[in-house]
Amino acid sequence: MVELSRLTVAVGCLLVLHLLLAYWSPFCVWGGDLLAFCPEWTRGLFLVAGGLLLIPHSRQRMLNGMARIFAPLDLWGASWKSSLSRVLLLLVGTAAFIGMRSAIHLLGDGYLCLRELPESVSRSGRTGNEPLALWMLKTLHRWGGPVWHSAEFTHRLYSYASGIFYLLLSLPVARTLGRDRQEKAIILCFLLTPGYLQVFCGYVENYPLLFPMMLLYLLAGLRALRGRLPLWAPACLLGVLIPLHFMTVTLVPSLCLLALFHIRAHREPVQQDSPLVEAQKSRRARPGKVSKHEVKDAKPLNQPPRGAEILRPLVALSLAPALVLILFWAVDFNPFIYARNLRGTHFLPLLAQPNFLQQYRLFAPAHLLDFFNEHLLVAPSALLALCAFRRGKSPRRLDRAFLLSAALFPLLFTFVANPEIGAFRDWDVLSLPALPLTLWAALALLDQVQEKTQRLHAGFLICGAAALHTLVWIGLNANPASSEARYVRILERGGLSSHARSYGWEELGAYYRDRHQPEQALKAYEQMVEASPENPRQWNLTGVQYAKLGHSKEALQAFQRALQINPNLADAHSNMGNLYSDWGQYQTAIGHFQKAIALRPGMVEAYVNVGNAYYSLGQYDTAIGHYQKAVTLRPNFAEAYHSMGNAYYRLGQIDRMKDCFRKVLEIDPNFPQASTIRKRLQANP
Repeated sequence: MVELSRLTVAVGCLLVLHLLLAYWSPFCVWGGDLLAFCPEWTRGLFLVAGGLLLIPHSRQRMLNGMARIFAPLDLWGASWKSSLSRVLLLLVGTAAFIGMRSAIHLLGDGYLCLRELPESVSRSGRTGNEPLALWMLKTLHRWGGPVWHSAEFTHRLYSYASGIFYLLLSLPVARTLGRDRQEKAIILCFLLTPGYLQVFCGYVENYPLLFPMMLLYLLAGLRALRGRLPLWAPACLLGVLIPLHFMTVTLVPSLCLLALFHIRAHREPVQQDSPLVEAQKSRRARPGKVSKHEVKDAKPLNQPPRGAEILRPLVALSLAPALVLILFWAVDFNPFIYARNLRGTHFLPLLAQPNFLQQYRLFAPAHLLDFFNEHLLVAPSALLALCAFRRGKSPRRLDRAFLLSAALFPLLFTFVANPEIGAFRDWDVLSLPALPLTLWAALALLDQVQEKTQRLHAGFLICGAAALHTLVWIGLNANPASSEARYVRILERGGLSSHARSYGWEELGAYYRDRHQPEQALKAYEQMVEASPENPRQWNLTGVQYAKLGHSKEALQAFQRALQINPNLADAHSNMGNLYSDWGQYQTAIGHFQKAIALRPGMVEAYVNVGNAYYSLGQYDTAIGHYQKAVTLRPNFAEAYHSMGNAYYRLGQIDRMKDCFRKVLEIDPNFPQASTIRKRLQANP
């Protein structure tokens, strides 16, 4: 049984850990060092709130105050007052998601998603591990992009909508599992305080919809246990979840367990306190108030099963793979091509030496620390409940068995999976097991605490501490400086593979570059090539940044290093050509541009650059020939038309010059040289 004093100690340790890590962090505990990146007033407020939570007298006063505040609300009834209360919850939740939205997108693959989404609308794009989620985002952007003109807005809208869906589902889940108003409120608080709620705060990634869809699957499974839904309902939901992300295939054992429960319910007497027995009793007692499929399934408890009654769950199970294949066809996903492209680095080695894509072995202390960090970050309430209760008999074994099976296999997968691009980026998809684990922990706690006052204090302790943790986590990400500082700390000190560290520095460099912070971008790129010195593309990126800052010698060395590693890197040849053009060595520049074109015939910018080199040598006809190739490949390339117009002007072909300049203004009225173009057109009517 749970002892409140033991739970208080566990909560106190969690709160003290947060405060301690704000000032002293010998290890990179990225799941709990959130206060280290927050201002002092935030730490002070956290200390005061945590102290009030731990002191019994102040905790009781807070409970009394909350009871008075929420007394007018009724989330569980069927009256207009209950409907209004639910609408109020949705409005407050939506306002919180929007008001505390992510300020920057370094977490996850945010900036990569923003770059890829517009491209995927115009062409097929990647399918990745989440083909259905990518298809949905692409479809949303195709419909709404012409209105809001922003891939970021599309992702934020997807995130907010997923959060609203999650809030809507949390109420029936709490109603299904809770036996009274108090239990329902505690389960709801468990669902509204985990750290994975960050994905609903305007989070730019492909995963937000996974959480409400998983919650819907759990709800369907729980209702199927009670005989309120047929087994095919959770089976079909799992068939939708798997294309949303392939990691959800780890939920298959939980669906098989549901089928086993249904078969056993007809084969042998089951526990008299199980949901299935209660459902059958309810059907006999209230035949006029149940659905058709419930009446159809109603039988004496000990009647031996017929063959059809065993076959029916198996047929329901088959609907999941059938729906997966249908959705693969609908989104034009080829699983065979996907399987051929899989690498053998998705799992951590047990004994073998880690490679460039792996930081540690399976049972390495650093991996165990990262696994703890992940679940401390996203599921603090589950960890606290696990620390607090003792093993004992439970009256709700089927509910808990189902939720535990839905948590354990995803947990096992996240334990053996290789966080290839770093825990700071993979935290989102690796947090999926936290949802069923949190629900299981809530039930385990409620089943072991029978006395209502003690149960109320236990739930308030756990959910209060989890809420403090999650508010700091979401608030940190809503602040650009704090979020950036945490990202840099993990890059410098986290347990990351060389690939992950290099990838992380590259994204940070791009972030600085896009915000016109060239010096910071260069430092990030230098860290990037230090982490991965054999990557030619990254040497090329560093060279470009050197060139922008006027460090020509360092830029040349970086491009040469890239070409030493990969002599056929077209971008490096093109950038070398730009460098030699800046130095006035046009013949050498032309050689590099032509090499880039030979390696990549569709490299439009290289045609313009080689044309500019010929223009500088006074060979205007040759330059025009290259400009024409560029506009053939890209008809709306304003820069190519502008350069071509200048070449025609040099040749005295004014009419052709005017045609080119008018084309520039037609393509882009705000072209940088638009005012000069208009003056020249006016001078040559």
